[in-house]
Amino acid sequence: TRAFFNDFLYVPALGETVPVLEASEEDLARAEKQYKNTLRQEGEAVPDRIGRIFLELTAVHEKMTLALLPHNVFLVHGSALCMDGRAYVFTAPSGTGKSTHARLWREVYGDRVRMINDDKPYIRYDAAERTFLVCGSPWRGKHGLGSNIEAPLGGICILHRAVENSMKRIPAEEALPELLPQIYRPSGREDMVRTLAFTGSLLDQIPVYTMRCNMELSAARLSCSVLTGSELSRQDLQSSDALCFTE
Repeated sequence: TRAFFNDFLYVPALGETVPVLEASEEDLARAEKQYKNTLRQEGEAVPDRIGRIFLELTAVHEKMTLALLPHNVFLVHGSALCMDGRAYVFTAPSGTGKSTHARLWREVYGDRVRMINDDKPYIRYDAAERTFLVCGSPWRGKHGLGSNIEAPLGGICILHRAVENSMKRIPAEEALPELLPQIYRPSGREDMVRTLAFTGSLLDQIPVYTMRCNMELSAARLSCSVLTGSELSRQDLQSSDALCFTE
């Protein structure tokens, strides 16, 4: 567990109080049951035995997420990257292609792109600055992509598979039913009220787009031009992908 958290270790100042997270046997049993249910829902094979280390990290992850809620830090299921100092989050149900789309950005834009987290980033709301910041976490997905950085959130893109690429900004009422399932929803009433308030503020301040996309480099070029607000190149304007964009 210490090795898993190595890039995120923090040494408290003298007298500083920090929460202590510990996974009990009951927590491990619950984590195993939830994980197996998830595998069944996704049509994956369910192993007879799941490693204890994996279960411990899963249980600690939930406890940490709950401990962060009072500090205005919320878990999102998605792939988050940073480009030119701004963060962008791609979210969708598992298997849609979030990691693939982020990889296309890296292929097209190279070192300008840095992965924040490829699976479970946190979004922190800075009330003083009225800013949403995307933060890295140790849970970096199966490819282990991410870093201990944070950047102001510039936009959220909800992905859907398609043959051709198209993208448009959607209003909060349309974005909510698609985005909310990708945000960690606690069972406690107070925590759930806090999470819903966060989601409402997020939708009020951050542009959300829906994108139908394929797995080609042109998809990354289109989403980048829209999310960053950069002008489309002459070559892009001549492509059908660019013409599909609706604002």
